[in-house]
Amino acid sequence: MMTSTVRLTEAEHRTLGAMLWQYRTVLERVEFLLEAQLMFASSGRDKRLASIADLLEDAVATVSELDLRRELLLHDDVSGSTATLAELADEAQQPWSSMFAEHQRWFELCVTRIQQLLTQSRQTMGTTLDLIDQLVSSDHSPTLNGYDRSGRSVRTNAPAVLFDSRA
Repeated sequence: MMTSTVRLTEAEHRTLGAMLWQYRTVLERVEFLLEAQLMFASSGRDKRLASIADLLEDAVATVSELDLRRELLLHDDVSGSTATLAELADEAQQPWSSMFAEHQRWFELCVTRIQQLLTQSRQTMGTTLDLIDQLVSSDHSPTLNGYDRSGRSVRTNAPAVLFDSRA
């Protein structure tokens, strides 16, 4: 493991500790929102999916801001790199060393759970999008009763009026 030359003061340790708790709060929110998105999508209740997507965008913006703040705090001007949480855990004194190591373990588990939810969501959303495509596609439209010129009822594969180019 590469050793960082970044040395943090006690105040910087406290700042980083608070920042790590903010990360955890936001990532827990992301996990919750992905679970909610998955439940709504799989149950066909898609009315709230746009709201969930907006909340996820807000969470991503917050993570980006936290990333920038962490980069500024942990950037090493000498090596041009940023110290990792593992490096800080190795180099810091107690209680910071234990705390950083615990945050690192939690982040690894949380990221794994989020990746699993994203995979499930993509599969569910893909299935939902396929169903929607089948509903609006003229290739998959159900046969409908129509009338020929003589007024007799006939089966037709014409798309629904709302989904064809004449609507």
